[in-house]
Amino acid sequence: AAAVLAEVIKAFGAPENAQRMEEARDNACNDMGKMLQFLLPVATQIQQDVIKAYGFSNDGEGGL
Repeated sequence: AAAVLAEVIKAFGAPENAQRMEEARDNACNDMGKMLQFLLPVATQIQQDVIKAYGFSNDGEGGL
């Protein structure tokens, strides 16, 4: 589990993913509802891209 977490954290730090997160954050304009609308899907996709390599399903259940 620690290896998966380390890979997810590393993925969030990758320049292309950091840019995607920043763009989503900018689009949300500090509005909590918009954060859920714009930021959460990007964060979830980044996480799912990593965890599927460890045998977790590439859906909402795999992320939980």
